Amino acid sequence: MIWTETATSKVVHPHLLQMIVLLSRQREIAVVAGQGSGKTSLIPIWVAMDMIERKWGEYLLTEPTFDMVERTLIPTVLEFFKGTELEGDWVSKKHRIYGNQFGRIYFASTDNPEHIQGSHVHRAVMDEAGQSPYIAYQLVKNRTNLYNGQILLISNPYRKGDTWLYTDFKRRFDDGDPEVLFLTMPSIWNPAFDRQRFKKDMQTMRPEDFAFYYLGVYTKPEGLVFNYDRDQVVKDLKWDGQSVCYAGADFGVGDPTVLEVAFVNSTGIHFIDEYYKQDADLEVHANGFAELINKYNIKKIFYDPSGLVYQRQIDKYLKKNNINVEWVRGENDNTLGVEEVIKLFRQGRITISHKNYRMLDEDMSYIWRKDGSLPDGFDHAITARKYLVLTLSHLMKREYKPVKKAEPLDWVHQHFKDIYDKVMNPRVQVPDWRDKF
Repeated sequence: MIWTETATSKVVHPHLLQMIVLLSRQREIAVVAGQGSGKTSLIPIWVAMDMIERKWGEYLLTEPTFDMVERTLIPTVLEFFKGTELEGDWVSKKHRIYGNQFGRIYFASTDNPEHIQGSHVHRAVMDEAGQSPYIAYQLVKNRTNLYNGQILLISNPYRKGDTWLYTDFKRRFDDGDPEVLFLTMPSIWNPAFDRQRFKKDMQTMRPEDFAFYYLGVYTKPEGLVFNYDRDQVVKDLKWDGQSVCYAGADFGVGDPTVLEVAFVNSTGIHFIDEYYKQDADLEVHANGFAELINKYNIKKIFYDPSGLVYQRQIDKYLKKNNINVEWVRGENDNTLGVEEVIKLFRQGRITISHKNYRMLDEDMSYIWRKDGSLPDGFDHAITARKYLVLTLSHLMKREYKPVKKAEPLDWVHQHFKDIYDKVMNPRVQVPDWRDKF
């Protein structure tokens, strides 16, 4: 959604799909869009058009959490209304009720669906509907029953939790329900979306993940999670003695304790050795860690953040042997970790030594579940790798400082200034402004 502003009005320039939504008369409309598609900007104009046409109406706008209501929804609506005839005041800021001469807007969260009661409304919007439970959708829809009002569901695709938006809502659309409209919108339809990011991720992400996150198409991945070509990934690797080595650690009591070692250079991350042992004695693990730390001069270990007790005890044993290493809490988002590793595999930036055979064994047994979720279990080496790759990747991004761009010169202004100087003081040699190029 693009709009231009004057002193008294905003002129909206919706793209084709947004125009379809604004003109649709189906009672229930769902827009499932890629990330960054600007779908939330559709909400205030959809409400505003009805307000102006109806002259007076009441509206319910929801997010999955109160934090999202305060951080995203309220600022989006109030910023759009600001400086127009729709600008109003808080009827009750405590209860998130905003009013103007055309009606009232109730802002609510769906994290406690049973609390969505109260006024009957002419229109309702559920932002990020896929994160809300099915019962929330039913209760929000009930608020529109008195007026037979429209409900707009806006969402990214989601695999976690209840996938009712696809299993119920989309099925009704596919079955020809005349009251239902289901639309998808790719991220690239937002004129402000970074085209280079779209193109790069299209090349590096799994096709089903790209469709899911950027095209708004619900897809369930199947087969191996890390479906790489072993001939391209598995190498006879040797540490050059200079590249910096890191390790990822996953602790286990009944499960194995793992240390995955890798060196990093300009070509990527190269896993060269591992410690993998199921033993309750932490001193045994500390001795195994110490051997690899000394062998590869490991600088940092990214460890299981839930295993702080084990980390401290192992570090205590290491210090007894005068071994000092920096411990960094690993980032524990499993989905992001898998996505980052898959992306690096597709870029050819991860290689694995035959020594890391347990990691290779786990990769060959790590298969998507039937519902499209990640498997749980037999992933100890995979988890240690995740801590290393994801945490190191984020640390490197934070350490990167882009070169400050020089302020652009106004060449036209400079050109006429030089002409003026040349006329007023012909003795001065004025360079041709085009030479700057």
